[in-house]
Amino acid sequence: MPQYDCRPVPLPVRRIDHLPLAMDDGVVLSAAVFMPDAPGPFSAIVDAVPYRKDDDFLWSDWDTYGYLAARGFACVRIDLRGSGSSTGILSNEYLPREQDDLVAAIAQIAATDWCTGAVGMTGVSWGGFNAVQVAMRRPPALRAIVPIHFSADRYHSDVHYNGGVLQLADSGGWPGEMVAEMGLPPRLDIVGADWIEVWRDRLERTPQWTFEWLRHQRRDDWWRHGSWCEDWEAVACPVLAIGGWIDSYQDACLAMLSATPAPNRAVIGPWGHTRPHHGWPGPALEHRELMCRWFDRFLNGVENGVDTEPRLVAYLRDGVAPEPYPDAAPGRWRAWRSWPPATPPSELHLTVEGLRPIAPTVPCTWTIPPGPQWLGSAAPWWGAGSPPVGQSDDLRAHDALGLTFDTAPLTDSLEILGFPRLEVAVSADRPVALLAVRLEHIHPDGFSALVCRGALNLTRRDSHADPTPLEPGRIYHVSVPLVSTGTAIPAGHVLRLALAGTHWPILLPPPEPVTLTVHGGRLVLPAPGAADEVAPPALPEPDAADAVPNPVRSLDGPPAAWTTTRDHAGTTEMRVTGGWESVWDDGRTFGSSDLRVTVANDDPTSCRVVSDNVAECDHPGVRARSVGRLELTCDRTALHVAIDLTVERDGEPFYAQSWRETFPRDLL
Repeated sequence: MPQYDCRPVPLPVRRIDHLPLAMDDGVVLSAAVFMPDAPGPFSAIVDAVPYRKDDDFLWSDWDTYGYLAARGFACVRIDLRGSGSSTGILSNEYLPREQDDLVAAIAQIAATDWCTGAVGMTGVSWGGFNAVQVAMRRPPALRAIVPIHFSADRYHSDVHYNGGVLQLADSGGWPGEMVAEMGLPPRLDIVGADWIEVWRDRLERTPQWTFEWLRHQRRDDWWRHGSWCEDWEAVACPVLAIGGWIDSYQDACLAMLSATPAPNRAVIGPWGHTRPHHGWPGPALEHRELMCRWFDRFLNGVENGVDTEPRLVAYLRDGVAPEPYPDAAPGRWRAWRSWPPATPPSELHLTVEGLRPIAPTVPCTWTIPPGPQWLGSAAPWWGAGSPPVGQSDDLRAHDALGLTFDTAPLTDSLEILGFPRLEVAVSADRPVALLAVRLEHIHPDGFSALVCRGALNLTRRDSHADPTPLEPGRIYHVSVPLVSTGTAIPAGHVLRLALAGTHWPILLPPPEPVTLTVHGGRLVLPAPGAADEVAPPALPEPDAADAVPNPVRSLDGPPAAWTTTRDHAGTTEMRVTGGWESVWDDGRTFGSSDLRVTVANDDPTSCRVVSDNVAECDHPGVRARSVGRLELTCDRTALHVAIDLTVERDGEPFYAQSWRETFPRDLL
């Protein structure tokens, strides 16, 4: 592949700690600006998240926005209202007030004397979400966006629900971390003399977000708001979408290309939930340089040809490595001038011999027994990131307890690019049931590695907005979409379809054990379009020599670990621990997390999620420590959530609060 070599000599960079952005209700958003230390004006790039620009994200902001500033952009990192050094209350994710704030902030930034009037947006995860959501509002100064690891569908493709099923482990992981992080104070010298009152007001009035998510178990207007898929034409500015095949949000890139016109483009690598220039597993990609080119073209009017490059550039994996933590994913970069492809998908039918291209002539049925509730625990995350959150371990023991269909050893490589789909006839012996679907790469030694998966709460078979219980014994014809993948199963290897009635700890199991019966079906596999494939463009690789000096030192935090244990009483526990720490001349930030998910072999109502988290920050004038616990349990009719928060100021108790709520299970 040709090498990318057109990076300019970097400019010196300075950081403005506080740019106040006043909102119409008196709230002041605090923004940091990474500015070229050179004559302006500059086009501006905005990233707005609740992840504390003055401590928690200070290292990563320097790492990304110092780089972009060195290439001539003014990068504005905003703390959302009620977070970090901004005033106000952050009531939940992606509410209209958040988008109102950012529309107003963009107008103010565009009007500064150091800005050309052209603004872009970018961000990873929450920042990618709101880049899209603000673009849907079409503020005049917003000319282009680069969302990274984002979702276009808040109900189906976030950390709350998938396939109409509550995401179990994710109900504790990131939400638990935010319980602790939201307990930390604003920076004193930014907020001013009343910083203690601002801090205490935030602690007393910020609601616990989890409760609102559990009040909306169906796909209602609460989830439709901010979901780009509800109105693909809402975004008018050019979009460069960046994703990863093992990230939780891998679907948005291909969904966008299928529904929106050029000049929108997508780049999808083999990574999990990390910035691609630190992408794991490798190969990493210098996405910061890709952003510079995109924003140069659409904010600065530079004719650099980026809008004529292939619509889709994707790393097609050569299968999935038979280990959870590969340093690099085997495969290569490929490119297509248009998407979706004209090539029709292939079909494999469920037969007594396995997955075969010819449908059986005699009707067949198969039974999926309830099985132990820990089925699926070798692949316990929707999306990986970096160790300990890895790819799947060997799934053979889980496959043996469910229902599987294998291809014969492949005579040629089988390329899958897009959204696989299982169309199946199924019945259940209970009114609430789940069908979990996995595609797996079976290596010649038998190791079974996860390729991609999907799930469907069968009460949502016709509608995620208006579910209805199953009639036990009745056969339903359903379609189960799997998340997108770009994978080629090598010749001589085997593709497996694995079916089960539970997928712990990713998904909340049905309220009682379920026996499913499969009455036939077919697996639909999308293929890359050969007619539209072109040579991939030159892609920049990360180069440490291009790094801007970072005044923040990233240290080793508590060791990262993923363990799964099963005791003699039949209880299985998955535990994930880790942490981080950063220091700089006059400050420090620290965090640790401990997530535990447990279940008994034969009792789905024994599910329990406990997330213990610590967040600390040291600034001149204050040392704060926030300790949060989120616990979720269930019975046959309800979900129970307990949240506790304790906060210390300079080693002394400052605030403590507990919240308890119960939510009826709405056909979950």
